[in-house]
Amino acid sequence: INNEKLFNLNDKQVDIINKTLIINKIISWVTNCINQNNISNNTKNVYIQLLSQYNITREEWLTIGLDYYYNYLIDLSNKIVIPSNNDIDKLESIKEFLDLTNNQSNETEYNYVTKVINNIHIDVFSEKFMKALDECMTPTNVISEDYYDSLHRLGDRLGLTTESTIQLLSLTIRNKLKSILTSIYNTYQSVNEKNKKSKPIEDEKLGFVNKPDNSLDSNIDSSIDNSNTLFMNEINNMIDFYVENYKLFNVSIDLPTSESVNYTLPSDSTSTKLSIDTITDNQVITKLPVLVTEVLPEE
Repeated sequence: INNEKLFNLNDKQVDIINKTLIINKIISWVTNCINQNNISNNTKNVYIQLLSQYNITREEWLTIGLDYYYNYLIDLSNKIVIPSNNDIDKLESIKEFLDLTNNQSNETEYNYVTKVINNIHIDVFSEKFMKALDECMTPTNVISEDYYDSLHRLGDRLGLTTESTIQLLSLTIRNKLKSILTSIYNTYQSVNEKNKKSKPIEDEKLGFVNKPDNSLDSNIDSSIDNSNTLFMNEINNMIDFYVENYKLFNVSIDLPTSESVNYTLPSDSTSTKLSIDTITDNQVITKLPVLVTEVLPEE
C-alpha cells in the first residue's frame, strides 16, 4: 500500500494497516482449510511461513488463534447438543493446526494457552453441563452414584477439566440453595407462629418467646412437635444436599462438630457463639432468620 494513497499516513500506520490486511487474508485462508478438512502439517507450515514473512509475532498469532478457536466452538455448540468423538478429534486437530498446542518448551506460554482454552470451554459449554447436573439432582436434590460416570464422560466430551466441573457443580448447588433455603425459611415461619400461639400471653408480654435460651414449652401439642421435626428434617436434607453432592465429586466438606460457630447478628455488632453439640432445636429456629437473610439474595 502506497503512502500517497493513504491520506499521508505515517509509516507505522501503514504497517498496521498492511498487517491487518495480511492477517485477514491468512484467517480467511485458514478458515477455508478447516472447512475443507485440509489441516495437515504441510498446510500449517504454509501460513506459519506467511506469519514470519509479514512479521506477525507469536503473541499476535496466539491472540488471533485463540479468538478463532473460541468462535469455532460457539458455532459448534449452536449446531449440536453434545460433541461426538469425531467433533472432539477435530477440535484437537484444529488446536494443532492453529499452533495452540505445540509450544510446551515455553512453560509460560503453554500455561497461558491451556488456561485460556479451559476458560473458553467453560464459557461455551457450562450451561450444557449445569443442565445435566440439575437433571441428575432430580427429584432428591442429591446426585445418584449411578450418574457419576456419565457426568464424568460428559465433562470430558465438553473439554472441561476436573476443576471446571467442580466449579460448575458449586454454581449449580448455589443456584438450588435459594429455593431450598426459601422452603426452610417458610417452614421456620410456620413453626415459629405455632410456638408463639402456644405460649401464655404473659410470657409473650415478658419477651420470652424468641429468646435463644428459652426451651420449647412443655405443653406444646403433637402438631407443633411434628412441625419442629419437619423443620429439622429439612435442615438435615439441606446439609445432605450440600455435602453428598460434593462428596460424589471427591470434594471433602468439613462441617463443624464440637467447634463453635461465630457470626454477627444483623441488629448489632456483637458476636454470638453457638456450640453445635449443645444447640437446641429452638435455638436453631431462633437463629435461622439470620442465616437465611445472609444467604438469600434480595429480590
